[in-house]
Amino acid sequence: MKFTSCCITAAIIISSALSSNASADDNAAIRQAKMNYPINVIAQNYTDSEGVLLQGFLSTPNTTTTSTKKVPAVVIMNDSSGTDAYEKQRATMIANELGYVAFAADTFGVETEIPVDTGGWGGPYADFISTFIRNATLFTQRIAAAVDH
Repeated sequence: MKFTSCCITAAIIISSALSSNASADDNAAIRQAKMNYPINVIAQNYTDSEGVLLQGFLSTPNTTTTSTKKVPAVVIMNDSSGTDAYEKQRATMIANELGYVAFAADTFGVETEIPVDTGGWGGPYADFISTFIRNATLFTQRIAAAVDH
């Protein structure tokens, strides 16, 4: 599936923390409710410009309109834990609640093993994440692959 700029407006959303204005109990209740939100995505394999296999997850609006209707699209980039249930839930929520096409992208690649986070900065996990943080070209390439998919 190729998204073109004439059909869809693409946006990139990077996962963010809950608002600090809410109380801890409110945040816990919100997180619990969001954890129970059903996931409805379709796995989509695609490659970046260097041929690295990536796997994103597509969620489309549940509407009875024809497939020719143009709707906005949102690309959701994963955090340091990779594309997991959190990003898939956000894609489903955006599709169901806003009526947008949502694509939870893959920054790291299908074959990549993410090292265990030991809780401190340093070691294999930090080195792995630094690969993407310090290489804007690679990171931009992965974003472009998701948008072009």
